[in-house]
Amino acid sequence: MGRLPEKGTIVVVARIIPKEGKAARVEELLLKVRASAESDKEPRCKSYRTVKSLDQPTTFSVFEEYDGAQGVKEHGRTEAFQTLGKVAKDEDLLVEAPIIHFFTEIGKLHQMEGQKMVSFD
Repeated sequence: MGRLPEKGTIVVVARIIPKEGKAARVEELLLKVRASAESDKEPRCKSYRTVKSLDQPTTFSVFEEYDGAQGVKEHGRTEAFQTLGKVAKDEDLLVEAPIIHFFTEIGKLHQMEGQKMVSFD
């Protein structure tokens, strides 16, 4: 990971692949992390979405938005996130380490009122 910008929205996309028979446990832990991210414990977390692949139902992705680098750092220090990492290691839950990518936005999405069209500036 390169240096994260201190200001502006940072988008994080993570892919997590549990070992066979471990998906339910990973899902349980991810939902606890999501609950933390959506709580007052993480005021710099703008959104946090956990999803399962339709093609590979035991593959999870997480889409996260933070207000600057401090939001990402705060998320990594939460009890729920720390527990996920520790339990994943202790219980040997994952096929590989999560694949995590960091992004910044390059435009703003605008929804036209009353229409289903979207445009980018």
